[in-house]
Amino acid sequence: MTEKLDMEKLQKLVYYVNNAKMSGPQREQINRAVIVGILHGEIDTDMIFRIEDVQETSVSRFLDSDFLAERCLANDWIQATELYELYNRWCDANGIKPESLTTFGRNLKDMDVSFKKKADGNYYRLDSEPDQASALS
Repeated sequence: MTEKLDMEKLQKLVYYVNNAKMSGPQREQINRAVIVGILHGEIDTDMIFRIEDVQETSVSRFLDSDFLAERCLANDWIQATELYELYNRWCDANGIKPESLTTFGRNLKDMDVSFKKKADGNYYRLDSEPDQASALS
């Protein structure tokens, strides 16, 4: 049975696959299999979302926010403590309970945000190509 694909469901599915903790090759393999399955009508997208209700985290919403974009340049390194402070300010402004520092860092790692340790602290780079991280200056 072929079903018409709901774009919102497809976006949630892509978001989940892209943010789940897995290697790049595993992610590509799953993306290909899912797309082929959907196109052939072999995957029931309703069943997928009954099994796994994909939820955006406050950290992922923060990273996509205008609040952050107005304060940080893409591909610039930002000290971890400064980024967490910005996250807390964003949460306060939006009435959201912030994640703990540990959970915040784990979320960034799970989303493949570039990370570097330096003598004066830990740094993150907010970019869309985390595998092509350049050295800290």
